[in-house]
Amino acid sequence: MDFTIPADIAAYIAELDAFIEREIRPLERQDDNIRFFDHRREHARTDWDNDGQPRHEWEELLAEMRRRADKAGHLRFGLPRELGGKNGSNLAMAVIREHLAHKGLGLHNDLQNESSIVGNFPVALLLHRFGTQEQKDRYIEGMFKGTERIGFGLTEPLHGSDATFMETTAVKKGTDWVINGMKRFNTGMHTATVDLVFARTSGKVGEPRGISAFLVPVKTPGFKIEYMWWTFNMPSDHAEVSLTNVTVPGSTMLGEEGRGLDVAQTFVHENRIRQAASSLGAAQYCIDMSVAYAKNRKVCVASRPRAPHERFRMGGDVELPRQPPRLRRRRPRHAGPWRHRLLAPHAVRAHLPPPPPLPHHRGLGGDSDPPGRRHAVRLLGRAEGFDGAEGVTPSGPLGHLPRNSGGGEENQTPPPSYGGGAPQGRRGSRTTGDLLMLGTVLLMGSSYPFAKDVLAVMSPLLYSASRYLVASLFLFAALALMRRPLDLPRRDWVPMLLLSLVGVALFQACWGLAMTRTAPSLGSIVMTTTTAFSAILAWFGGRRLPALGWAGIVLAFAGVVLVVNNSLSAFTVTPGSLDGTLLWMLAAFAWAFYVERCAPYNLRLGSLRVMAWTTLLGSLVLLPISLAFDSLAEFGRLDDRLLGFWLYTAIFPVGVAFLGLTAGLDRLGVSRVMVYMYLIPVAGVGLSAAFFGDPLTAARVLGGLVVLAGVILTRVALDRAARLPRPSPA
Repeated sequence: MDFTIPADIAAYIAELDAFIEREIRPLERQDDNIRFFDHRREHARTDWDNDGQPRHEWEELLAEMRRRADKAGHLRFGLPRELGGKNGSNLAMAVIREHLAHKGLGLHNDLQNESSIVGNFPVALLLHRFGTQEQKDRYIEGMFKGTERIGFGLTEPLHGSDATFMETTAVKKGTDWVINGMKRFNTGMHTATVDLVFARTSGKVGEPRGISAFLVPVKTPGFKIEYMWWTFNMPSDHAEVSLTNVTVPGSTMLGEEGRGLDVAQTFVHENRIRQAASSLGAAQYCIDMSVAYAKNRKVCVASRPRAPHERFRMGGDVELPRQPPRLRRRRPRHAGPWRHRLLAPHAVRAHLPPPPPLPHHRGLGGDSDPPGRRHAVRLLGRAEGFDGAEGVTPSGPLGHLPRNSGGGEENQTPPPSYGGGAPQGRRGSRTTGDLLMLGTVLLMGSSYPFAKDVLAVMSPLLYSASRYLVASLFLFAALALMRRPLDLPRRDWVPMLLLSLVGVALFQACWGLAMTRTAPSLGSIVMTTTTAFSAILAWFGGRRLPALGWAGIVLAFAGVVLVVNNSLSAFTVTPGSLDGTLLWMLAAFAWAFYVERCAPYNLRLGSLRVMAWTTLLGSLVLLPISLAFDSLAEFGRLDDRLLGFWLYTAIFPVGVAFLGLTAGLDRLGVSRVMVYMYLIPVAGVGLSAAFFGDPLTAARVLGGLVVLAGVILTRVALDRAARLPRPSPA
């Protein structure tokens, strides 16, 4: 096979190089624009106080680059002539993209957001091939002028690897369509005027036919951007989007009804070859920088010769420049698991555990881990061996490469999500997770019997406020030791305060008051109804709850009645015995509400930071309220034993247990962790009976098992409902 670059493509590359030096380099250097490309680039590009979206100055610089490239006739090179392009072939686009990436990071080409003087416009091709004349006239030229921006909404919270199982639905109502669903990592939504939304209009779940594409204006009632996903390489334009009864006319459909995957596949396939070519160029850049550094590197004392094994290894590594051409003739292999190490420099190091698998579009016929990208990762690892730590610092020559996905719309990757099953990690990692969760369950359950003794001499409000204040300081100390961000963006202060009022102040007030009125074993059992309350909140939020879920809720609350009754032969419940139980149930509801509403903030800020701030704010709200009725002199009533109990419940069941919980999520995923959470009442009841003499009757044991069965049924129903398409209004 002849790998010689055709003369016309080589001549055009020379023309592009001249244009870069004449127009783009001066623009890159003026007004300190280099800050967008040197070690300051991530901060310079990212508006951290605006949900991590791109800064206006960065977007304006890219727009000016595109205007100059379009005026010179380069921007639309790969588009058909009727769209103002030059009918550039796939071969020409691949060679050009490899060449531009090989030149390194700059305004001429940026793998982080697919900006380039030779643009990649898959959406323009979609409109050209599938759009009506009205859609072409409105959107294509508007995209180049900047008056229209089209987002891409295919991936969903539970469906990324196979779009045929998407839950978003569109139901025809007259000549209109009513769309309901969710989209995740919806690209381009920070400036989008229209979102290309894929929804099932007919057919069965899993069938390729029956999915349609709609051009949905973002200002349509019911269309809502919930939040922006923060990615490994900031800034981010990837949104979580909800569509609730979004009504659009039939003229918004792109392509044929039920043939939406044709549109999606065209988008993905247009990107693949260019991404692989860019990865190849990035790999060659790594090699060039590494070889240049290795030739001039001084090891220890200049006069010390290399050992024989060092010379042998160097002899093998300097052959790297001869390897990339092999990538051109390498046949694509079956898609393997996504290699997270391409995105973050820390993940390249062998001592870190492998990350969870991430959503991709393998079901659309594309290779989720293209050969070029796999080899780029391998070459980058070798390049780090030459340049060491300096080469991959933000100011180093390779610093921008490990964190770039090189991807198009569908490959900008989010932080690892804990949704779904366990990560595909090592067996040892899962064993560690199991052990961590067993310890976490014991710590959480132990708070009930220890707190009971302390509350015998201390008021519940002061106890809850003081221990949560200590716990918050512990959590902040843990954040500092892990070198995680401590600050809270200004726009999140009000939400965090509201969450702390419910999830800490109300929850802990009810928890402490209930502990003074009931046995610890009863409270630990009733608190498991949190799962039932979560299901009810999800139902109020519009999520479908099958009959099995309602049966689980009824069963769980029936178990609560049995626990409170504490007898298998007679009905002993009286109004006087219900006050503590109602407080426990209010605490369970407050905790369920808190966990439900914290979810988007956990994803953006990190669950540990959210927990630390809400714990601190909640304790600061609860403390003055408690001091209005109580006095700090109550601490003088605690002997050494009770003071130890107070300190233990402040640090271990809250602080240490939450650290164990997050570690368990990392290793096991939500599903397995939830199984362990059901063991908390077992730990609470067992410790209460074994060490504190709490009576453990047959009725209470049976009631606890009934509650446990109810919450498991509810959880199973929610998991099943998540796999089914959402109903749409008629």
